[in-house]
Amino acid sequence: MSAETTTNAPSSSTPDTDNECPICQETFKDPITTDPCKHTYCKRCLRQWLEVTVNGRIRTCPLCRGSVEGFKEGAKHYRASNYTKESLEYLAEQHHVMTERIQRTIDHHREILLARAAERAAASGVVVEPMDTDEDEDTDTDMDEDDSTTDEESEESDESEDESESESESDEE
Repeated sequence: MSAETTTNAPSSSTPDTDNECPICQETFKDPITTDPCKHTYCKRCLRQWLEVTVNGRIRTCPLCRGSVEGFKEGAKHYRASNYTKESLEYLAEQHHVMTERIQRTIDHHREILLARAAERAAASGVVVEPMDTDEDEDTDTDMDEDDSTTDEESEESDESEDESESESESDEE
């Protein structure tokens, strides 16, 4: 297996084991990070692993089996990696919380606007049918041609009504 394909492998660490060495399964002591796969181990554990695997073989990462070209000592990289994970988890949680808050605010204002519209309609004597607010359903705003009237047709019918009224008035005289 080439190092290129193994570097993209998902990390086997879970939130409970982020501070544990995958070899000794204890809290990191002198953390060390492999290069290029960036897996973190105790310095002693990785050195022992590499001593065992060097005998005639390519040095490989204990987790992903990718070739180890080197390693970085110190917890600097580990702390940065851990901080990045924690930040991403926090941001994902905040995104979820804010999305819910925004939706509640939208729903609240929708209710207020609908109540105001109903009050105004009641005051003016207009009957208002409640709107379907389901976002999943597509609302069809196009009417059938038989049921719809255009502005021109409406004007023509108004004119014909006016003409018929004037004819009936002249007949009465």
